[in-house]
Amino acid sequence: MSHQSRFVELPEDLQSKIFVRLSVKCVLICKCVCKSFCTVIRNPDFVNAHLSFPRPITTKTSQSLILGFINITRIPIQGCNSLLSIDDDKEILCSSPLTPTIPYVGALSLVGSSNGLICFDVRSGAFASEGNYLLWNPVTRQTRYLPKFENRRNCDFPLTEFGFIRDTNDYMVVNVSKNRDSQDIYIESYKMSTNSWSINHNTTVGRLIPFFGRGFGIKPTKTSVYSNGCLHWGTKYSRGDYILSFNLKKEELGMIKAVDHNRDSNFKCLQIAEVNEDLAMIYWKSTGEFQLWVMTDYGVESSWVLKFNFGPCPTLFPLGYWKYDLMIISLGSENCLLDLDFGVHERILDMRSWTIGRFCSFEESLAPVRYAIVLYPN
Repeated sequence: MSHQSRFVELPEDLQSKIFVRLSVKCVLICKCVCKSFCTVIRNPDFVNAHLSFPRPITTKTSQSLILGFINITRIPIQGCNSLLSIDDDKEILCSSPLTPTIPYVGALSLVGSSNGLICFDVRSGAFASEGNYLLWNPVTRQTRYLPKFENRRNCDFPLTEFGFIRDTNDYMVVNVSKNRDSQDIYIESYKMSTNSWSINHNTTVGRLIPFFGRGFGIKPTKTSVYSNGCLHWGTKYSRGDYILSFNLKKEELGMIKAVDHNRDSNFKCLQIAEVNEDLAMIYWKSTGEFQLWVMTDYGVESSWVLKFNFGPCPTLFPLGYWKYDLMIISLGSENCLLDLDFGVHERILDMRSWTIGRFCSFEESLAPVRYAIVLYPN
């Protein structure tokens, strides 16, 4: 009797306990061996178990960072996306392009990633969002378009985020925008479980945020800021800097007071961020100095503390905080990773005519692009 025959005769739960210890790519190879292996691996319970199983600690591990670039020097505006592998020493090991095999017309604008799924906004020549969203798992190579939202209101420049609600085990695409006439904030939400869109608006919060011409007072972020079950965006009005929050489960908007940063008027609030699951804010001034403030107790104004103060460096411009005390910065004409602990930087890619539009972390998984009842870990 062959070793394969002996393995096939094992109970499915025991096979699952063996497969769960393998990498995603090894699991996909096993899936092609025989029908019984495929049945075990396609089970949603196995997908959940594999995603939550702690990976063994090795002497060298790496993390993956997705960068979404745009080129505004060309007409029509172009976009491209790259996957970077970064080791424990915070050094870039390699980079590779990210391009789904499914046909599309236009440019892929990165929205975000969660549980191994990547969400893109497929944009046309003017690079304006038309609500064409694409979900892709680059490991399993599954792709699909989301249904298009046809009832968009009289709004400009929707800001789009992609997230996962652990309490309800559901993925969401969220558009937040401001009505040009009524000043209301509109939230368009797509849920994978229903494969449909819904809309709600909040007049009270909407009237607190200034409206500037065709834009609005909600600041776009370079990466999704998810904390305490909410997505977040920075905003500003007469009372100072605030953070707009949207609770994914309750689908409710809220406001959080940002750092009371009146000690130096030259510092401007650039970005909000998430540092070890805590809200954070990045302040910058024209000398190239920036500060990173962290809210240690969610929603409590007095809990803001200064974590990093870096600079001055005249050519430095912070784009956002990633993790492991790494900042993505623009240094002159180059995009770099800045290690805040040691003050050293490394050039990301030689793409001088391209700017970083969005970035996010990525982890390989077997997550399907269509809804399945999978209980992901907390």
